[in-house]
Amino acid sequence: MKKTFHSILAVTILLLLSTSLGSCEKQLCDDLLLNGLELDDLELNELVLLPCNPDSEDQISVIEKICGNESEVILSIQGKQIGYKRYVNSLIMAPCIPQLDTTVIGQLDKGSYQLIQTVIDLNHHISDSIIIQDTLTLIVSK
Repeated sequence: MKKTFHSILAVTILLLLSTSLGSCEKQLCDDLLLNGLELDDLELNELVLLPCNPDSEDQISVIEKICGNESEVILSIQGKQIGYKRYVNSLIMAPCIPQLDTTVIGQLDKGSYQLIQTVIDLNHHISDSIIIQDTLTLIVSK
């Protein structure tokens, strides 16, 4: 009886896994397979917008590779500009433990948006505290 239960449980788990993985593996984004999105595929603080070609009904998210000791993202949306700001503190001298961080932007109306990424170092011993200032274009269809 116990063997039968374990066999049924194993088959059920395999079926659930195969069903959930099948839906992800077909969606490509700039040569990145979404369910295969790996830490090694991204540079530190590099952003990936998902889904790749969103429409106004999609929940839009930003994936970023961070060290793990950064602050949470401060997100602001004003018209067609999306501010994406994160603070770091190089004085902490903590080891970098790379991880992927997801920030949900949500649904946006049809149009062309500019996502302005800013990474600022809180270290008061440096003369230029802006580590990264970059702009990404996000086009929402429908």
